[in-house]
Amino acid sequence: MYRPILANALLTLVLVSAAHSIAGPAAQTNTPPQAAVDSLRTLAEKGDARAQIELGEMYELGFGLPKDAIEAAKWYRKAAEQGAVRAQAQLGMLYLLGKGVPRDDTQAVKWFRKAAAQGHTEAQFNLATMLQKGQGAPQNFAEAMSLYRAVAAKGLPQALFMLGVMYEEGEGVTKSDVEAASWYRKAADRGYPEAQFKLGFMYAMEEGVPEDFVRAHMWLSLAAQSQSRVKTTASKTLAAVLKQMTPQQIAEAEKLAREWKPQGR
Repeated sequence: MYRPILANALLTLVLVSAAHSIAGPAAQTNTPPQAAVDSLRTLAEKGDARAQIELGEMYELGFGLPKDAIEAAKWYRKAAEQGAVRAQAQLGMLYLLGKGVPRDDTQAVKWFRKAAAQGHTEAQFNLATMLQKGQGAPQNFAEAMSLYRAVAAKGLPQALFMLGVMYEEGEGVTKSDVEAASWYRKAADRGYPEAQFKLGFMYAMEEGVPEDFVRAHMWLSLAAQSQSRVKTTASKTLAAVLKQMTPQQIAEAEKLAREWKPQGR
């Protein structure tokens, strides 16, 4: 009886993928003295890759220098061509966003791949998402899955979530709601709202896990309390689940949500 109610609440449900831009230069607050900027530029002009990266970040952020994405891209490229992994990852991101360079997914893949080959976590993840979608390179589920697994092994919740998506959709693997739920749980345990929503939905709909409205309520309420893109959908789904629960079940679920703490951080 509850399925039509839940289905109506989820008419606007869309699959939420992880954000691409999980890497970027850290914002700075204290403006460096001009002498320090000049010294850094001198080193960069002499070919020092680390100085080139720092100069690129200063231009990208507008920290100590006028904000200038074109200059940022120029200095990242100089360092990237020397094999500097951080610069390769940042240059890939600029191409992906069309920031300081024309937007070019093929170039984004090229630079993400170079950084990923050196073990750069965010570049591996970004490359995986592009290969999964066939963006900037032929669609390659097998390579995307391999990259997601490598990043998931480092504990990145976005990668854990995307492995769940690939199992749920049967992309490059045998479709399995059980496997999907297992990966969603790993990401949900780390506090990733999209995974908390998906896991709660699966408990409500008996997909990959036994029907359990208490667990559904707990995970959906955590997602609904977040500031993520699934907040509204999670709230609507939670409202539908509540109609199927007894007061005792609701009290138990609320207790579980209050006591929940993220793991693996």
